[in-house]
Amino acid sequence: MPTEIYLCYGASDADTASAIRELLLQNGTTAWTDTGLEPGTTAWKAAIRTALDEATCLVVLLTPESSRSARVKAEIDYGRKRNKPVVFALLHGDRPPDTAVIDVRGGQFNTLVTAVKAVVSAPSVPDIRGLIPGPFLLPAARYGPSNREQPLWR
Repeated sequence: MPTEIYLCYGASDADTASAIRELLLQNGTTAWTDTGLEPGTTAWKAAIRTALDEATCLVVLLTPESSRSARVKAEIDYGRKRNKPVVFALLHGDRPPDTAVIDVRGGQFNTLVTAVKAVVSAPSVPDIRGLIPGPFLLPAARYGPSNREQPLWR
């Protein structure tokens, strides 16, 4: 079965990403993380590209670290260029003023699971905002595609 969700996160949030991956799996949704791969290697880069290509959508775990990460931003750009919906989940830190997010700072991931399941079950996703109550999936200028092509990994 192809991976439905690509979990995009900063390196310091790997444990939380793994926990969210397990929760999604328990709720019938497959999710991918780079757990067990050596960052920066050829195999890691190939696995990320394949997972992004196969995923139905991206779930970005927002933290101060991930907000500064060039790799996270490149993954978001890569997914958006392939018309993948992007769900932003705020793990900790301040809510970005220009980004609609699902606030999971208290560790309550039920809303995130509900949103993700709605995205992956939609027959097509040209505009998925109507599937989920609230402004969770609005375009995010801060994380949107840049005006210049950026490499997926540096």
